[in-house]
Amino acid sequence: MIDRSSLLMSDLERIPDVLRGHAEAARHGIPMPSLSAPRARRIVLTGLGSSRFAALAAAPTLRDAGLEVIVEHASTQWPAPLATGTLLVAISNSGRTREVVAAANRGRGAGAAVLAITNHPDSALAVAADNVLLLDAGDEASGVASVSYTATVATLYHLARALGAEIDADRMLVDAARIATEILAGRESWLHEAADLLDDGAAIHLLADASAL
Repeated sequence: MIDRSSLLMSDLERIPDVLRGHAEAARHGIPMPSLSAPRARRIVLTGLGSSRFAALAAAPTLRDAGLEVIVEHASTQWPAPLATGTLLVAISNSGRTREVVAAANRGRGAGAAVLAITNHPDSALAVAADNVLLLDAGDEASGVASVSYTATVATLYHLARALGAEIDADRMLVDAARIATEILAGRESWLHEAADLLDDGAAIHLLADASAL
C-alpha cells in the first residue's frame, strides 16, 4: 500500500529549496523575449486546478503594477477576447492539459503574445507558446500539487516584476523559504490535526467542466 502522507510530506519538504532556487533566478533576472515588444497592458492568466489558484494568488500583484489582469478557467466556453496587445499566460505544470494547450493555440491565432508556464520544456503547451517560463519544480511523488503550486506563484512574481511591478521578488521568495522551513520544522504542533481535517473532507462528485457549473 502506498503511504500517500509520507510522499506528500517529502514533497512539502522540497518547497523551501524550490523557493530559494526561484529567489536566485530573480536575483539574476529572467530573460523574456516575448515581452520585449511594447508592453502589454492586458494580461489573461488561464489554467485549471492549482494552476488557476496560483494565478488568483498572484493577480493582485500584477494589478498593483497598473495592469489589467483577467484570471479564467481554461475550460470556459466564454474566454476573454484575445488580440494583438494582449499577453496570454497559459499555465500547466504537465504542459499537457488539453484546455490550456487549446487556449494557447487560440491566443496565437488571435495575434496575442502567448507565454507558457510549465514544468516541461518539450510539452505541447511549450510548443504552442511564443515563450516559456519553466517551473523547475521537479516531480511530485504524492500527486498533490504542492511544489508545483508554490513554483507557479513564484514564477508569476518573476513575470510581475518583468511587467513593471515594483516588488523585490528576491526578498519575498527568500522570506517565504525561511518561513516554510520554520513551519515544517514545527510540524509536530500541526501535522496530526491537519491530517485529521483532510481525512474528514467531503466526497467530490464531478458534474461537468468548471465553466458549465
